[in-house]
Amino acid sequence: MDAEKTEAHISALLGGESVEGDRALAANSTTPADILEALSKSRDASVRQQVAANPNTPIAVLWKLGAEFPEYFLKNPIVPLLCLEFGDVIAAIPEDTLFELCSCEIPDCLYQPLLNPKHQHLIGEIARCSGIHKSLLERLLQDFSDYLDLRINLARNPSTPAFILARLAADRAPVVRDAVASNSSNPIEILQKLAENGDSLTRDAIASNESTPIALLHQLANDSTSLVRRAVARHYQAPREVLHHLAADSCYSVRLTVAKNLHAHPKTLRQLGEETGIEMRRAVAKHPHTPADTIRALGRERDAEVRFSLARHRYTTAAMLQQLAWESNAALLQDFARITAREPRKNNYSVPVTENRDITALVIHCNNSESDRNIRGAVAQNRNTSPLTLEQLAGDNDDRVRWAVASREAEVVSSPQTFLEILKQLSRDRDLSVREAVAKHPYAPVEALECLARDESSNIRAHVAQHKNTPVEVLRQLARDRSSLEFYQSFWSPGLSPAVELGIASDEYVRGAVAKNPNTPTDAIAELAADSMDCIRYAILYNQSITEDILQYLTRDSHSAIAAAAVKRIRNS
Repeated sequence: MDAEKTEAHISALLGGESVEGDRALAANSTTPADILEALSKSRDASVRQQVAANPNTPIAVLWKLGAEFPEYFLKNPIVPLLCLEFGDVIAAIPEDTLFELCSCEIPDCLYQPLLNPKHQHLIGEIARCSGIHKSLLERLLQDFSDYLDLRINLARNPSTPAFILARLAADRAPVVRDAVASNSSNPIEILQKLAENGDSLTRDAIASNESTPIALLHQLANDSTSLVRRAVARHYQAPREVLHHLAADSCYSVRLTVAKNLHAHPKTLRQLGEETGIEMRRAVAKHPHTPADTIRALGRERDAEVRFSLARHRYTTAAMLQQLAWESNAALLQDFARITAREPRKNNYSVPVTENRDITALVIHCNNSESDRNIRGAVAQNRNTSPLTLEQLAGDNDDRVRWAVASREAEVVSSPQTFLEILKQLSRDRDLSVREAVAKHPYAPVEALECLARDESSNIRAHVAQHKNTPVEVLRQLARDRSSLEFYQSFWSPGLSPAVELGIASDEYVRGAVAKNPNTPTDAIAELAADSMDCIRYAILYNQSITEDILQYLTRDSHSAIAAAAVKRIRNS
């Protein structure tokens, strides 16, 4: 019976009206298979449940519904017959359905085929499932007691009941006991017992367990094995007093792990910051809670990674940030002197370097290593950086450093007036990404936006068109931004070559941005209402400045969706 006949059949049987009728039909053992297959797609869960329990339901549908309603599937009287019909019913059942059935008490006719050695791989996968039925767990542990994967997966499974975990905690295999120790659903009593009787790997697993209680972490912090103490130092719930205790540990790796723990107290970090190991100093410099005096002391460190972390740190002072910006350029001066003496034509500096150590000259004219550029970029975005240093970095030779200045977050701008002047300067930058950052900046001044409205990049002009500070006259200009070709002809070159003209495509992106800007004047919106692009006319429908006259005009739009949206907007206004 095809789909249309099936729907007609169902409609005739049900009167085409009630869900109750669907349920009755799904529960009726005389309902034809094709009707049941159609009902299996019902939106009502109770209808699908009855289909899963109906012996006339096609097998393929049963397998599918068995994954959704395993209890109803197992109630189906045809299940024992299926076990007889299929020589190997386990091979016939889809794996996702089989795993869902394991949440129920499955009958012997389904369990016995699982004992076949060729299905042993499924046993380990079943042990990973959530909500395995208690009776099935006990049977599996009894019949597959020598199967290591089963015991390991059950020991790791957060849904494994406590009584099974208690049994596995005494398993003969250390790897199983370790798996129990790492189970986040473990009762405290089991963890305590394992901590007292387990080996170092088991105690390490307990110390790494996110559910391990604080009292047990205190105990394990004094463990004889550094592996365990390091796990405690790494624990996100380790108390500060425990971390401070471990900061004096005899093992360097334990102390280093403390320095990386986000809960470490400032006094602990001050203590660790006095160590000479470079990895330790890197970790302390990176930590957000490192106190200001330790940050100042680390300012003497020459390591690039430490200096990069200092450039980003909230406690780094303006003077230190200026020094970092200066030294990230000056670091190469000695190499420059050596290189120019030996290979005068192969140096990478854009201007000759004199004895003058002026910061601005160094920042602007030196090409540096990747680490030095990263340091200056981090300085550019640090909230404590002084206006003077920002001005210097705005003239940096590296595009990424200038981009970091231009994309500096509004809330970290300490001197707005100076920063506005910097944004004006960067609006004329040679690098597109820098200019785009200015166009997107919420503090972008009018002068910068006016400059960027004439930018060669339509993407930048679109950002200007969306900006809240863009003047009305600029929005009017951008509303007529018909194509990149017209833009070039209007603002830069009245006589472009044919090759350039062919390479410039039409662009509605800018006009679309103008259409969405709530500051766009009414006359510009009216002009956009007659735009040739459907998407532009549709966009202005949601502009707060649109007038009723323009809406009335759009109700007669050639595009039905635009006309309908205009009518709806008028009704809702």
